[in-house]
Amino acid sequence: CGLAVATERGLSTPSARSELIICLPRFAGARLIFSLLRPPRLLGVRLLSSPGRDSSAGGGEGLRRGVLAAARMIALASTGCGLGALGLAAYIRAEPAPAPADLDRAVLQTYSLLPWRALSRSAGWMHELKLPNWAREPVLRFYVAMLGIDMSEAWPRKLSAYETVGDLFARRLQPGVRVPEQGCSLVSPVDGIVLSAGPVGSSFLVKGIEYSLLALLGGGSAHEGRSLHQLTIYLSPGDYHGFHAPTDAVLSTSQHVAGQLLSVHPNLLARWPVLASNERVVLSGVWDGGFLALVAIGATGVGSIQLDRDPLVRTNAPGALPRTVSTRDLNAARVGRGERLGGFRLGSCVVLLFEAPDDAQPIYQVQPGQRVTVGEAIVLRVGPPQLGIASEPPPRQSRSS
Repeated sequence: CGLAVATERGLSTPSARSELIICLPRFAGARLIFSLLRPPRLLGVRLLSSPGRDSSAGGGEGLRRGVLAAARMIALASTGCGLGALGLAAYIRAEPAPAPADLDRAVLQTYSLLPWRALSRSAGWMHELKLPNWAREPVLRFYVAMLGIDMSEAWPRKLSAYETVGDLFARRLQPGVRVPEQGCSLVSPVDGIVLSAGPVGSSFLVKGIEYSLLALLGGGSAHEGRSLHQLTIYLSPGDYHGFHAPTDAVLSTSQHVAGQLLSVHPNLLARWPVLASNERVVLSGVWDGGFLALVAIGATGVGSIQLDRDPLVRTNAPGALPRTVSTRDLNAARVGRGERLGGFRLGSCVVLLFEAPDDAQPIYQVQPGQRVTVGEAIVLRVGPPQLGIASEPPPRQSRSS
């Protein structure tokens, strides 16, 4: 199914290659399960079908047939589940919705009930398997080619330096590659595509879906009564996966909100309220304009979000109850513009929330559908500094490519 979708859209595009490379390991896993569970591989079948067993009196033959029938059912069921997951993966990426509204909702409801947290932990375990030295170059080169990863900006650049596939996704940037722009209020915290930008009340819209601000943040009251605005950015599997400070700020808390791990593909975000139900980590604090929050949202595949300032945070832990909130004090940690705050182990989504004075409207430098990179100006001006966190910005500098 993934191959069909990717072929239909043309493998020349990174998004189509991403769909293919994400679907192929799932099919390989289903095929592996089928191979392990097919009747000739079952130890019980071999024992029961041996000459000594077949010649014994009683119900030996009936028991042998029963084991064979059970093995066939298990193999068919496991393969069916794997192919069904492939079909859903292709379906949720389709644009527009490939079915009438009522049927589409029913399919997506079924999709949301599947155990994506457990499946993502399994995928994470596979991504963290250490590759032999001889296999690193060919395996990782395949990922780089299929996902369109730009290794010229990565540190280290040699693929042989990455021990696992997860290390490749969590790669760092070379020093000096993304110098944050000056002379603007906010810069992009991530590489990705802007999905939405605009004001926030008690709720806001992303791809036509309404989200409660309180639900997204996992509670709290620091944002109440403030004039807020938001920028939502989608990271594809081939993008650099780190997230950085959009400006000079003081971070007060990190909140880990347990949840689902559905896909954050833009075509699904336009049809299902994923952002407020997925596992996420919320970094909250203040900047010169007032309240500031960066919401890092997990997704299907790994579900791992790592914080440089709080390494004890562990996402997608077994047994975590949905919407359980764990809050940790960051002790008023000061961060500089462009400083790395953490990263994903696979592509995901980030929501940036920021306060502006009541009489000031942010002047955006970007619009929905535009690709941005870390350190690129996204908001030119919000208003005069109120808290004195940052000094007067120096003249605008040209950015390194």
